[in-house]
Amino acid sequence: MRPSLRRIRIAAITPTRGVRACAVAIIFVVACSSCASSASHTSGSPTSPAAHPSSLGPQAFAELAGHWVGHAGAIDIQADGRFTIGMRTYQFCGQAPPPCDTVSGNEIIDGDQASGQLTTISGEVATGAVTKTTDPGLSPEGPMKIVLDPSTDSISANNVTFCGTSAPAGYCGA
Repeated sequence: MRPSLRRIRIAAITPTRGVRACAVAIIFVVACSSCASSASHTSGSPTSPAAHPSSLGPQAFAELAGHWVGHAGAIDIQADGRFTIGMRTYQFCGQAPPPCDTVSGNEIIDGDQASGQLTTISGEVATGAVTKTTDPGLSPEGPMKIVLDPSTDSISANNVTFCGTSAPAGYCGA
């Protein structure tokens, strides 16, 4: 299904495919030559606003669930709002201090890794927090917002766009 896997991390996220609040987590991402991901998420109508995290069910963030890929990283979102992000630091270990990217075979293991939890969703905007990070400069702990754009099958988080499988070619970078 996926040609090769690599760990990547991403900071705060803004969904564009059925927004849901999210937190960052460590993920393994497929190395790909295009921006398409192997997301398992599906299109649907936005979820109604949630007033409090405890009122959300185990599938509250199902519209955002899946694997989203961008030029320098990826994000995985679970239906319950847990998420993991992996992003390139563009500094290799041995040439720079941690956090730094490493190479294993022909795979780059991203040095910026984060995780968190989405807690609210209103329309196409989800919010939550990054609760753990390896690079506070790139993926700081704290609030996170994800914005879904169903028209491009993409999500946006902290000015980084991640694409689903139906996104236009090249939309999320090389």
